[in-house]
Amino acid sequence: MKVFIGGSRSINELDENVFQVLFDELNAESEIFVGDADGVDFEIQKFLRTHYYKNATVFASNGKARNNIGGFPVRNVPVDKNTFSKDFFTKKDIAMVSEADYGIVVWDGKSKGTLSQVSRLVKQNKPCHVYLAEQKHWVLIENENSLKTLTSKNTSVNTASGSYIRQLSFI
Repeated sequence: MKVFIGGSRSINELDENVFQVLFDELNAESEIFVGDADGVDFEIQKFLRTHYYKNATVFASNGKARNNIGGFPVRNVPVDKNTFSKDFFTKKDIAMVSEADYGIVVWDGKSKGTLSQVSRLVKQNKPCHVYLAEQKHWVLIENENSLKTLTSKNTSVNTASGSYIRQLSFI
């Protein structure tokens, strides 16, 4: 299975709940797609490098990875030279989601870019597990209704605590 793993740039440390999920993906020998940003992308890369995991690809706009601390293969996502700022990086985000079978996202509850990734997955009928970093729990987002619930003030969507994913139906 191909999994997109990403999250908010504001999160610079992952906790045990996220590490367990990452171990599950390593044990399943998943093909991991990760971005090149600071924050969660960097922390995922660090985890993969620390555990000598090789089945990972860093997606980078125009092939220039901002971060690739594991020396992973880089997937070049062509972007027009006149594209700037957020749009420049959005192209690689779209490519990762398009190629993935499902997503795993660590969200700070604020990042619109991270929420856009979850929305892209849902629109392509691909499930996404979202770790709400402040609440320290997982929610499964499978459709527009659960996505709306995620963005409301009272998040109570298919909460999965502790070990999370491999027991759930989509994998």
